[in-house]
Amino acid sequence: MRFLVLTGLSGAGKTTARGFLEDLGYFMVDNLPPRLWPPLLQEAAARGLARVGVVVDARALAFFQDLEEVLEALRPTVVYLEARPEVLLRRYNLTRRVHPLGAGNLMREI
Repeated sequence: MRFLVLTGLSGAGKTTARGFLEDLGYFMVDNLPPRLWPPLLQEAAARGLARVGVVVDARALAFFQDLEEVLEALRPTVVYLEARPEVLLRRYNLTRRVHPLGAGNLMREI
């Protein structure tokens, strides 16, 4: 089974990448705590799923104390997305969404 962890900067394209991965046949889950990844993979294997991915973003960090231990045990492919600050700023201005790490100076938060 292929197991992928998709993460990166807020606004860097995780949602778009998630859709692309789903189109490639990945079963994708958002912000599932790492301690639940092994049971997810067991269930996926029992159902014959060949590709599973988890999207991780900054809003869920409180649940990720055991991330390093689980990554070491499962050895997933990790995809980290980033973009230039001006691109992130433009994307947030287009969507008019609040940056998940704060509501102050947007450029500083990026």
